[in-house]
Amino acid sequence: MGRKNVVRSYKMFDAVTISTDQSSTATNVLNLDNASIQVIWSGGGTPVGTITIEATNIDPDLPSFDSTTDYVTLTLSGTIAVSGNSGNHSIILEEMPFYAIRLIYTSTSGTATMSAYLSSKTIGA
Repeated sequence: MGRKNVVRSYKMFDAVTISTDQSSTATNVLNLDNASIQVIWSGGGTPVGTITIEATNIDPDLPSFDSTTDYVTLTLSGTIAVSGNSGNHSIILEEMPFYAIRLIYTSTSGTATMSAYLSSKTIGA
């Protein structure tokens, strides 16, 4: 009989100010199959920006790891835009063949706070 292991929510962003660009720390996804990231922003002064997911197959804890060149931006089904004083967006990731991922917010204007929670499931035999 198969089993499913659930990884409880992990905060990638914890009420970070999004008046400037933000980058989460690396989240190891080496043993995960499926994940979702729920992004929530509020308290705003009309923030405008975009969210992207970056991935790497290299261990970010290695001394030779370069966070500017060893990550690649994942191609998603469309641009994830942030606008309005408050809102949310869910990102679904299936079959994650990466070592680690990180969440990137690129600010265009405005201000607010943003939180992001990753939950995942590992499907096994």
